[in-house]
Amino acid sequence: MEKIGKRKIKTVFSDKELEAIRQDFVEEKPRGCAVTAHAYLDKLIQDILLARLVRFDGLKRYIRYLPFSRKVALCYSVGMLDSIEKKYLIDVGGIRNKFAHNHDIKDFKADKVMELCNKLECPDNLKFLVGSFKQSNPRYKYETIIAWLMFRLTRTLHRQCKRLSEKIHD
Repeated sequence: MEKIGKRKIKTVFSDKELEAIRQDFVEEKPRGCAVTAHAYLDKLIQDILLARLVRFDGLKRYIRYLPFSRKVALCYSVGMLDSIEKKYLIDVGGIRNKFAHNHDIKDFKADKVMELCNKLECPDNLKFLVGSFKQSNPRYKYETIIAWLMFRLTRTLHRQCKRLSEKIHD
């Protein structure tokens, strides 16, 4: 737990917490999986922005009201995301939107969702999965990218909080 101003931000997850998150995805129906995953990502992006923009009090109150795509764009513009992370966040946001805004889409095998999931490529640092990734079902691809993004965003958040902490103590 890192302290940023008056807020405490969780930057490290225990094995037990990670298992609970994984169970959230496994136990959820497809729509719930997409929405739950998106909620985790949205929270991480928001916390990264709050940690990065800690000195800009006027901006902080508006961050939570920004749409996900705007948070991602802002995070990218202040150097907290690389272009690959940005692309994957926008892609999984699009998948979540298909579920959230189309009542007739019930699972990852729906044409619109499957098409988006099949466009997801295995990140370079997960190439050891590439054989199974290409052959896998759309939900597996989605969950793999979500797990990868959560790891990357949590690491970014932790590093940003550590930098802030070091600046405060110098």
